[in-house]
Amino acid sequence: MLDYLQHLAPKPRHAIRLAIMALTREKGDIKSLTDQLEGLHRLRVGSNRGIFEYEIIKAKR
Repeated sequence: MLDYLQHLAPKPRHAIRLAIMALTREKGDIKSLTDQLEGLHRLRVGSNRGIFEYEIIKAKR
């Protein structure tokens, strides 16, 4: 994914980075996938799509 981002123009690259950061707040154009891809999600940013999986990290106190 990083290689793909490096070849994008600055505006779409920035938009994707902002969308990825917004995932921590579960914000953005997110769709849960089904069937064989259950547990994965799709993030759409403009004409770009990315597949991801949430990982829950417990905070240490």
